[in-house]
Amino acid sequence: MVLSGFADISKPLLSIIILQKLWTSNFGFVSLNIDVLAFFSALLTPWFIVYMQMAKQEIHTAYSSVLAVVYPAACLTAATYIVVSLILLNLAGGLRLDTATFIILRAISLILSTINSLNQCVLIKHGKCRAVLITQTLLLFWAILIYLSFGVLLDDENLVGAGLALLIMDITTYYYSSKKATKLTPRSAPGNWFEYKSVSHNLSAQRAILIPELGTALTISASLLCITAATFVTMGLEYQQYRTPLAFMAAMWLISSKIVNLLISTATPSASFFSLSDFLYTVRFTWYVPCLLLSIAYCLYPPHTDELFLKIATPILYFPAMIAVISINGTIRLGGKNMLLYRANLLMLTIYFFPASIFITFKYIPLELVIHAVGVSYLFRIGLIYWLHFKTNFPEDIKWR
Repeated sequence: MVLSGFADISKPLLSIIILQKLWTSNFGFVSLNIDVLAFFSALLTPWFIVYMQMAKQEIHTAYSSVLAVVYPAACLTAATYIVVSLILLNLAGGLRLDTATFIILRAISLILSTINSLNQCVLIKHGKCRAVLITQTLLLFWAILIYLSFGVLLDDENLVGAGLALLIMDITTYYYSSKKATKLTPRSAPGNWFEYKSVSHNLSAQRAILIPELGTALTISASLLCITAATFVTMGLEYQQYRTPLAFMAAMWLISSKIVNLLISTATPSASFFSLSDFLYTVRFTWYVPCLLLSIAYCLYPPHTDELFLKIATPILYFPAMIAVISINGTIRLGGKNMLLYRANLLMLTIYFFPASIFITFKYIPLELVIHAVGVSYLFRIGLIYWLHFKTNFPEDIKWR
């Protein structure tokens, strides 16, 4: 399962690297589209957590119940994605027929990939992790092949062709994963997947998980989207000087999160909220992640010929603060204090990322310091979480090590 997660994480990072190297004329638009798409995809991920929880009690009805909600939710999210993307493109002066068509194609892919992710949860729940790993690996190579083909052999201006190729990839995966998932989960109401009769009852018990997790996904994604959108509108052609370092920082966060989630999956609550020993324990299992990413950056952007290496290396120095945030997040979830995490992220969005986006838009924050604004946010988040924790004075603290 962890290996399949790594394959899934590698796709956006490698895509950004290829786009930066080969898609020079459309780098800003396509890379921003990846960010916007990731934002709206994150809004649907809490439903996968709900499925995993429901499957513990009703494994045969959980899939159809969640699927009945995820389909309309994904369609609504895709429609909102189209509107937001078109507005951002219009602000940046890049709204054309081909870019608008590419966005619509990616919206359809968003719906299909959401169902694919739910189907993969079904496969994982039934112990079919190898099938998920193979699927994610094939998707990774397919996406890389598409970007390389249009960057080297074809024309990187052909956004419609690239969008169609990516859509074919998602349609193929959708057909394969749905076929596998339906075999593993017989429908409780054959022929009618959209029967809502038992959905409300089944999902009501999951609101304590769904609402804070949905809020957390929304606020975290909105925070980075605010910074990215403001930077894209402001920097124009120099956008890659921000987006490539951010891709490495995001990869470091996601890979470390996967490792920490594995560490806490067998942990039990105990008496302390968070300590230095917890931090050092986490670093012990994740220290090689920034080293690996720095090695990749060194090979791709040699420091003696490309100044982009230093811009990538600088945000990676925020790794200690990042890993502390990841550890604290795991501690909070282990203790069932998901609402605390949601409040912290909502405050971060309100008092940090919104003002920072405004300052970037009006160039009060120099463009070379934008990536530092993201790095400093980890330090700010640590203090905010501790302040909320002691302010609310929870009687039962937790420790995952």
